[in-house]
Amino acid sequence: MIKKKQNKKKRPAHDLVDDGRTAAPMDIDGMPWVSGNRPGRQATGEAAGWQAPEALKQHTHTTLSRQETRRLITSSLLVALGIGLIYVAAFGLFLWFAISVWLR
Repeated sequence: MIKKKQNKKKRPAHDLVDDGRTAAPMDIDGMPWVSGNRPGRQATGEAAGWQAPEALKQHTHTTLSRQETRRLITSSLLVALGIGLIYVAAFGLFLWFAISVWLR
């Protein structure tokens, strides 16, 4: 017996009205494609009158000495090697399990 394909009723279209408000603006101040004076957009950040707190304005960048830079690089490499060794050990344990238990 062949069943006929039933026509499903379309759901009624809801009348959604866009009021133009932005729930969460995704613009990042300082990016080249973001300008606060484009028509139809609200200005954000400094263009909207936002002022940075004094603690942020007075933040200075410190420079590291050669010895501190070397220590930072060395410690970062040691951490990365430790993580790599953990992965190698886990793979080795898997191979040992596969050879001695699973594939027997």
